[in-house]
Amino acid sequence: MAAKWYATAAEQDYAPAQNNLGQLYQHGLGVRRDYAVSVQWYREAAQQGLASAKNNLGAMYEAGLGVPKNYVEAVNLYRAAAEQGEPLGESNLAFMYARGQGVNRDFREAAKWYLKAAESGYAPALGRLGQLYATGNGVPLDYVAAYAWYSSAAAGGYEPAKIAMSSLSRVMTSRQLHAAQARSLSEQTPRGRSDAVILEKKLSAQQWPQDR
Repeated sequence: MAAKWYATAAEQDYAPAQNNLGQLYQHGLGVRRDYAVSVQWYREAAQQGLASAKNNLGAMYEAGLGVPKNYVEAVNLYRAAAEQGEPLGESNLAFMYARGQGVNRDFREAAKWYLKAAESGYAPALGRLGQLYATGNGVPLDYVAAYAWYSSAAAGGYEPAKIAMSSLSRVMTSRQLHAAQARSLSEQTPRGRSDAVILEKKLSAQQWPQDR
């Protein structure tokens, strides 16, 4: 039923419905899974400027689903979404910089975009930022900051952050651990969550791509 409603709205060029319909086809929710059709609807919405659709289309190019795998095009789309303030786009762009896929590896740029996504409260980005501080990649090596970011990520439901906190605590001094546990990141003001995140929650679908 949802697919029928979205299809009706999508055919009237309503970008959020086009994006939603793309997700239904991507995940096979109420319709037969069809990556090519998913790409078609993501592209329609992206061409209308919808940031979440640009992110989703970028993910299809990154994974090679419904289109040939193309990291450069994925980066271009993630960047377009990120520049509109889309948290998933920001986090995905950071991931590409950290991996050096479709762009020269640059941990400073990765840290920059993870921070933007973290400011929206996106838990995987909080965790990835903690990882950068724990390794000193793109930011100064800082176990206290790393632990604090991991803690925020864990509080947001990002399970890998809990494991990372446990491992990091074994190499921290008692003073560092105490400082980290006392440190609060509450001064950061989250931005509004994107319609992509809201939609994925409604559809009970995994974030795309997940754990970024």
